[in-house]
Amino acid sequence: YHGKKEALKAVKVGFASFSRQIALSGVIIVLNKQLSFYGGNQMIAIFGIVNRLQLLFLMPLLGISQGMQPIAGYNFGAYQFKKVKEVLWVAIKYSSGLAFLGFVALEGLANQLFRLFSRDVLVIAEGAAVLRIVTALFFLLGIQIVSAGFFQALGKAWPALVLSLSRQALMLLPMILILPHFLGVTGIWLAFPLSDGAASFLAFLLLQKQLKTFSQR
Repeated sequence: YHGKKEALKAVKVGFASFSRQIALSGVIIVLNKQLSFYGGNQMIAIFGIVNRLQLLFLMPLLGISQGMQPIAGYNFGAYQFKKVKEVLWVAIKYSSGLAFLGFVALEGLANQLFRLFSRDVLVIAEGAAVLRIVTALFFLLGIQIVSAGFFQALGKAWPALVLSLSRQALMLLPMILILPHFLGVTGIWLAFPLSDGAASFLAFLLLQKQLKTFSQR
């Protein structure tokens, strides 16, 4: 019975990562349809490049989050809450620093980065403008990504699930369905920084609530 209970707990915690991948696939499908309708094939191609450039800078943030998880989980299980907070702040500090560097690179070198993928002057100009809109709040993603991993490490299934889905399914998806009705294809691009900001703010609130419980123990 104890083994089944632990297995179920592991499934619940891991469900956050599983849901994030499923949600991402759904968002991409809807996004491509919206871009095709409001912007055409060129906008789909531009998003493909933008997405690849974002992932280049997102991967180190995910790496920091995954590296933090076993340390935070071990110390949480050992009731070493001071060490849990220490590893959390270190992870947030470095991930936020890398996110800011990514923001500077993506905003400041948008034209140069797009030239790596296309020689079309119009595509480069349009793509660079889109990249700057989409990554306008990229510097906030450090806390959002680390927070999702942090709750997973603590075995907090529901906060981990909410944070894993918040940036894509819960916030981005409704926005890319609603905003284009008023702003056209620009509304699709604006949905990205708006969802980044909202998801990061939610992560901050949940993290603050969790840290208060440590100070009460």
